[in-house]
Amino acid sequence: MSNNYKILITKLDAFIRKYYKNRLLRGGIYSLGLLLASFITFTSIEYFGQFSVTGRTVLFYSFVAITSYLLINFVIIPVTKLYKLGKVINHKQAAEIIGNHFDEVKDKLINVLQLEHLSETKSNQLLLASIDQKSLELKPVPFSNAINLGENKKHLKYLLIPLFLLIGISIVSPKIFTEGTERLVNHNTYIAPMAPFKMEIENDELRVLKNKDFNLQVLVSGNQLPDKIYLEHEGNKYPLSKTDKRTYTYTFKNVQQNKDFKLYASGFYSDEYELNVIPNPILTNFSVTINYPKYLNKKDEVLENTGDLILPEGT
Repeated sequence: MSNNYKILITKLDAFIRKYYKNRLLRGGIYSLGLLLASFITFTSIEYFGQFSVTGRTVLFYSFVAITSYLLINFVIIPVTKLYKLGKVINHKQAAEIIGNHFDEVKDKLINVLQLEHLSETKSNQLLLASIDQKSLELKPVPFSNAINLGENKKHLKYLLIPLFLLIGISIVSPKIFTEGTERLVNHNTYIAPMAPFKMEIENDELRVLKNKDFNLQVLVSGNQLPDKIYLEHEGNKYPLSKTDKRTYTYTFKNVQQNKDFKLYASGFYSDEYELNVIPNPILTNFSVTINYPKYLNKKDEVLENTGDLILPEGT
C-alpha cells in the first residue's frame, strides 16, 4: 500500500467521522425539538383533559416511549457510530457521498478503491503504480468539505419554535406545565379533577357558641362560575343561598356539636372543613367583698356565691 493511498484512506476515515458528527448534530436538534414539542403536548393534554389513572398512565408511557425512540435513534446510535461501535458506512459508501458533492472525482475515487481491492488478489506493479498515481491526483481534494456542519443552522427552526412556545406558556400560564407534569409523574395515583373555579370561605374563623346559629359565607371566583353551591354534611347536600353573583351563605341552626362539611358545585368538591362548637361560658364561683360605711360601725365581710344583695347606702 503506497503512502499516497494511506493518505487517501485517512481522509476517507476523517470524512466518515465528520459524517456521523453531522448526523449527531442534526439529530440533537431534531430530538430536542421533538422532545420539547412532546412535553408541551402531553402536559397540556393532561392539564386540560384531567384523565383518570389509566389515561395518565397511557400518556406517561407514551411520552417515555417517544423520548426513548428519539434519544436512541438521533443521539445514542450516531454516538456509537462516531466511535466506530457497530456497523458504519464503508469507504465505498463514503466515496459515493463525496462523489455526489465533487462530481469530478466520483468515478476516480471509486476506481481507486476497486483497484486496491483487486490488488489484494492479484499483485501487479502496473496496478500498484496506477493506484498510487490516482491517489496522488485525489490528494488535494478536501473530502471533509462534502459535509458542511453550518448547514444545520437551517434546522434550528424545529428547535426554536417549540422552545419559544415553551417559554411563552411558562410566562402566561405556568400551571399547565407544573400541574400537568405532576399529574403525569404521579400517573398511578388518583388525583381529584381541578375545578375551573374556586370556593373560598370568607369567615375569619369557623367557631360558634353552643346552641347558637352560625352564618357561613362563601366566595366563588374563576372563569366558569357554578349556578348552585351545596354544603355536604354526613352524606346529605344542602343548598346555599345566593346573595349575589359570587357570594353564597348558609346558616347552621342551633349548633350543638362540631360539624364536618365540604362544599360541592358542578361535580367538584372543596377541601373538608370543621365548624367547632365552643361551650357557653358558665359562672361556677364568685365572691363579694363588702365595705360598710363607718356610721354603721359594722365589720366588713366577704360573701361567697350570693346572688341577690340588699345593702345600706354608702356600702
